[in-house]
Amino acid sequence: MSANHNLDFLNRLYKYVTTDIESIKLLIDKAKDPDQKNDLIAELQDYRNIAGTIELKLSEYQEAPKEIDTFTKTGLWSSVQLNTLMNQSSNHIAQMIIKGDETRIYTLEKDMKDHPDIDSDVREIGVSLLMAEKNHKEHMRYYL
Repeated sequence: MSANHNLDFLNRLYKYVTTDIESIKLLIDKAKDPDQKNDLIAELQDYRNIAGTIELKLSEYQEAPKEIDTFTKTGLWSSVQLNTLMNQSSNHIAQMIIKGDETRIYTLEKDMKDHPDIDSDVREIGVSLLMAEKNHKEHMRYYL
């Protein structure tokens, strides 16, 4: 497989997982329920582990990961602030996470279909992120 397809896919995954990391970090500060806060911390660690795997794989291609830009981070911050301004309940935070996970699951599945010829080890990283998103979504249902 062409290194360009693998790199494109890995960079997409890295953007997704670092966006998830930034979002979860913001939501941890909003969570009032100690159990939910602990679950968010565990999710954050899952995402950081996946990001580390992507970074290692990118280094095999002598490629540095592309960090999310300040504009994206600012947009995430604004979105979390607005969405939690009037409601910081565990139910509402869970709904926000589930909605984000559903969007990410759809996007990941589409990206995997759009990249049928990536190497199997690169695909495995995508599958691990997809499974993490699905697991986190199901776990957050507890707080609904």
